[in-house]
Amino acid sequence: MKDNQVDEIELKGMASSFIHLYEDSLYQGTNEISGDKIVLQLKNNNATELVSNGGVIGKFIPSSSNSSGQEKVDYSGDRVEFDTNSRSSKMYGNANIVQVGMDLTAAQINLDWKSNILEAFSTNAFNEDENLEPTLIENGREPVSGKSMVYNIKNRKGKVIAGKTKVQNNTYIGTQITTVSDSTFYIDDCIFTSCDPSKFYIGSKQAKIIYGDKIILKPLNIVVGGVPIFGIPKAIFPHSNEERRSGWIMPSFGSSDNRGNYLDGLGYYFAPNDYFGSENSIIFADRQGLILKSKNQYKNRYKFSGGFNFEIRKHLSSSEQDIAKLNENNKTDFSLNWNHNQILRNDQTLRSNVSYYSNGEYNRETSIDPIKRLNQQAISNATYSKRWKDKNISMSVNVSNKQDLMSKNKVNSSSSFYQNPTSLSSSITENTSTLPSLNFRVGRRNLFRNSNESFLNNIQWDFNSRILNNSKNYYRSQELIDEEGVSSFQWEQDDDGNAIAFNQSDMMLKNKFSINAPFTAFKYVAINPNINISSDFVNRFQEASINEENEVELNTIDRFKNRTTSNLALSISTKVYGILPFKVGNFQAIRHVMTPRIGFSYSPNYLKNDNYFQEFNDEYYDYFSGTLIGSTPRTSSKKINISLGNVFQAKRSINNEEEKIDLFSLRMNTGYDVNKEEFKLSTLNSSLRSSLKNGTNIDMNFTHDFYEFNKEESIRINKLRSIPRLTGIGLSTNFTLKGKKMIFKMIMNYQKKQKIF
Repeated sequence: MKDNQVDEIELKGMASSFIHLYEDSLYQGTNEISGDKIVLQLKNNNATELVSNGGVIGKFIPSSSNSSGQEKVDYSGDRVEFDTNSRSSKMYGNANIVQVGMDLTAAQINLDWKSNILEAFSTNAFNEDENLEPTLIENGREPVSGKSMVYNIKNRKGKVIAGKTKVQNNTYIGTQITTVSDSTFYIDDCIFTSCDPSKFYIGSKQAKIIYGDKIILKPLNIVVGGVPIFGIPKAIFPHSNEERRSGWIMPSFGSSDNRGNYLDGLGYYFAPNDYFGSENSIIFADRQGLILKSKNQYKNRYKFSGGFNFEIRKHLSSSEQDIAKLNENNKTDFSLNWNHNQILRNDQTLRSNVSYYSNGEYNRETSIDPIKRLNQQAISNATYSKRWKDKNISMSVNVSNKQDLMSKNKVNSSSSFYQNPTSLSSSITENTSTLPSLNFRVGRRNLFRNSNESFLNNIQWDFNSRILNNSKNYYRSQELIDEEGVSSFQWEQDDDGNAIAFNQSDMMLKNKFSINAPFTAFKYVAINPNINISSDFVNRFQEASINEENEVELNTIDRFKNRTTSNLALSISTKVYGILPFKVGNFQAIRHVMTPRIGFSYSPNYLKNDNYFQEFNDEYYDYFSGTLIGSTPRTSSKKINISLGNVFQAKRSINNEEEKIDLFSLRMNTGYDVNKEEFKLSTLNSSLRSSLKNGTNIDMNFTHDFYEFNKEESIRINKLRSIPRLTGIGLSTNFTLKGKKMIFKMIMNYQKKQKIF
């Protein structure tokens, strides 16, 4: 109190104030401030000064009749001072001002609301430890920051002292950055770099950047390690804020033990239209040599797309380290990668991917990407596919090649990557080619058409055929026995001591024909018999014979041989419905749907078939072992599968309309193997699932064993229990939180299993 008048008001705890501003009796707008504490100075019952501390948030809303044309401003800070007479504000501590198209943060901001001029500083008068450089973001562009800043929030012009910003992921640093419009700014004593400026940068006395148009540097100097090495009076670079744009690619500079001083990535990206883009760059290292790269992408939407990458390297030989002799003592390697995807007419597609390396160690020697350095394979393939939708027929043709780039090093004893063979069966594959692989499929269709018998109309068939022709180049081992009778192994060599590459070709033809005839018996029982017949051919197989020492030896026979196998399956299922009256609230009844199913599968024993097996000394030898179609089954298979599904649903009535709700489901399955001598019954697997209306799912899984268990010896006993033993339980749940802009999913899972072996 002063002269019986209130001269100061102090508010504590979630304090807020609302001040109307006038100038020469004209209404200018409102200033609303809130914070932990507010101290308001009064004179003649009018507010003259306001100080707010602790998480201050403010908002200035100009009047529609405000002649200065100001816009709404939001601001915040740890401390805010506002002078109503001068209409100025000072913000301290993590200060922030936000306006449409503008966002500024600093340690301290002084703002004159009359002139719209603000000053921003990196230091805070009330906190010497705080150092927050003024950082300005305009219209979503890259931030501009510096030691101090003067800025007009109305016309968006200003200056930044010791500032820096980014353009196209490159950093610009200067003694002063001057903004003259929303899209144009100047930088004095500019440094332009994409890496550490102490290693490499482009310097200019003055730079002009027109956002979305171009960058002008006067002059341009290339500086490496602090030493200018090249300069031109003036340079103009294109700049675009679009996703694809032509322009120079700035390099990075560095040094390493194996590469020496290097310059990476100096180049140009060329985008002449919306369908093609080409990135061309150069890499130079004074201990390695020169690499030229060209990456090209093309795309025509809904028709084709692809890319072609080419690299050529001219590098010093291993014994030379003088880069000046690159033209005298060098090697030249190259690599190419091409991928192409095309959609043709009449349901046809073509996809290809081709890779080639002139040197197996190309990736390891040239790439700085660890993933690419570890890639020691060149894989190429091309696939053509065709569909006949009206006939439900499809076909695809594939050619491929897979090459081990390091295979020659692995069999070269002078290489650090040499792999010594350990047995006669040791081998190293150099490349595997598929020329070609043909797949043909006829989809399921009726066996009899326009038949008067309903059962015959249900008989359906489908057919699959595959032709595969493989060619493999490989290195194989041989056994050496010295004078003392000690054996060792090495890769087979020619007279010059070089490893010999051998070739092996394998071909197969697989045909599978399936028939199933689903029908219904007694109106409610669904029966589905099924038969599968496979007829396979190979161009080579192995044949056993007895040698002079009465030992069995295997020989490869280059001749076609056929194998035909089959299996049968039968499944029987039905549905049983039950209604339980349950009149509680809106609920009317609970329905139970039970689906029992029993299935039987059988495949014969081919061990006694002389066309598939040979018998010597009670041992059987499979002709087809090790071929592309795989080994022949040695035993018959007779299995019974039993399952029971249960679904519980509730019916309720809302506004005279019936609604069905799924409560939970319970499914159980087990099996019985007729051919097993013991433990014929499989474990009983049960799953209980409940889906709640809010998107939450709860799943419980149980595993039961029908057989006794000896806890002392931790083994199962081939004796059935009266009640199955619980051996495992699992619980999982997931739920989804949905909002207008967010979808959040969480999955929880828990499993517990008892050791039964």
